[in-house]
Parts: sequence; C-alpha cells; structure tokens
Amino acid sequence: MATVADHAETVGSGSAGGITEFLTRAWEMFPYFIVAVIVMFFSVFFAKVARAMAKKTLMKSGGHEGASSIVGKSAYALSIVLGATISLKILGIDISFITGAVVFGLGFAMKDIIENYISGIMILLQQPFKIGDIVKAGSVTGRVEEIEARTTFIRVFDGQRVVVPNSQMLSETLTNYSTYPERRITILVGVAYDTDLNKAVEAVLGLLTADKNVLNKPKPAVLVSAFEDSSIKLTIRFWVDSTLTNFLKKQSAITLQIQELFQKEGISIPFPIVALDTDQQKVTPKAPASLPA
Repeated sequence: MATVADHAETVGSGSAGGITEFLTRAWEMFPYFIVAVIVMFFSVFFAKVARAMAKKTLMKSGGHEGASSIVGKSAYALSIVLGATISLKILGIDISFITGAVVFGLGFAMKDIIENYISGIMILLQQPFKIGDIVKAGSVTGRVEEIEARTTFIRVFDGQRVVVPNSQMLSETLTNYSTYPERRITILVGVAYDTDLNKAVEAVLGLLTADKNVLNKPKPAVLVSAFEDSSIKLTIRFWVDSTLTNFLKKQSAITLQIQELFQKEGISIPFPIVALDTDQQKVTPKAPASLPA
C-alpha cells in the first residue's frame, strides 16, 4: 500500500519531469524564436521603407499629397501584418482561429472605420477633389487641407478646421468649386415699370464689359426675365475666376456698381407697395332702450 512519502516522491518526480520537458522544448524553440524576432524586425524596417517608397512614387507620378499618405500608410500596415503572420508561423502557432476571430470581431467593431478607409481609397482612385480645392460637402464649405486614410480635413471660411469622414465625402452631394477655371454669377434686380428696358440692359452690359475681372468668354448677359408685382425683373449673368473668395468679392462689388449705375442713369429700383383701401361706414348711435319700470 502506497504511503504518503511514496505519493510525494511521485509528484515531485512528475513536476521535475514537466520542468525538464518545458526547458527542453524551450531550448528547441529558441532558434525559431530568434528567427521570428529577426523577421519581425526586418518587417518593421521594410514597412518604413515601403511607406516612403510608395509616397515618393505616387508623388512623382502626379498624385496629390493626401493620396500618397493613404498609400504609404496602407503599405506600412500591410508589411507589419505580413511580418507578424510569418513570425507566428515560424513559431508553429496556428493563426487560423485567431485570424477568424479577429476578422469576425473587427467586422462589427470597425464597420465605420473600414467604410471610411474604403471611401478614402475611392477618393484616391476617382480624385473628385484634391488638397487646395474649395469644396462643399453637405453643410461644410471650405478649402481641403489634408486627406487622410479615413478622414478629410477642411478649413472653413471662419477659420475653423472641420474633420469630415471620407464616407460622408462620397455619400453627400459634393460640389467642387475649383474643378473648372471659371464660375458664373447671377444677380437679380427689379426696375420700375416705366423704365426704358433697352437703356437699362445696355447700361449694365457696358458696366460688365468694362470690368477687367469679368470674363469676356462666356459673354455676360442681361435678360428681362419676369413681371413682378412692383417691378420688372432683370437677370444679370457673368463669369469670373472660380476661386470662391474672388467670387464673393466680385458679386458684392458688381451689385454695388449696378446700384450706383442705376442712380446715375435715373433708373429706380422699386420696393413692394401695399395700398390699403378702407371704406369706413358711418354708424348712427341709437338711443338706449328704456329700462322697465
């Protein structure tokens, strides 16, 4: 019959054997561990080189700064993932289960991040705008300062920097004011019904033609467009440089010049007048009814 001493000796022998087996296994795996560390080291080094080369190559081929940043970061991340995968394989670690769990978890936790990242790649490929362009995305209007993998940075005209997700830049209606070199301005003005319309039209056309900031092609136009309640509406159209700052300044300047021109030529700009016709009826007061006795 086994005694307590025999049991203790058996446990001690098993523990010693386990430690010996562990140390033996660790010694056998040590060269593989060294190789895995070396592979990971070179992966990080290669990732940095790949990021720099990708950015440099894209910039040389005419790509803009935001696109080169996205490509560079993508190359870096891909190199790190590839190096980690090779290192785990060298150590004999089965990564299929880990990969499946990570992909499954990331599919839910990083849905928005992945969507914005893919949108960033689409922006890179389609190039609906570039750094320096004046754009309007939804309710945000300003100059594009930076295009990252997941977000676009826009400096609005009150000096604030707005971060817009790339998915929104593609899903929202996007207006790029810098796509074409010129932009049309439309000004509406009403003149009195007794105005000589030919004289008014020729006066405004002369003003626009003499302005060096108004483009001759396409030609400016002044159209008699509608009969309003208190005036005849003129639609004034002309083209200027597409820079938004110039657009706003020129619209304001031309509006002021038209007002001064009409004053000089005796052309009135009427305002709505409402005439009230009141017919007051005379009311003959009646004698109060007598109270009963």
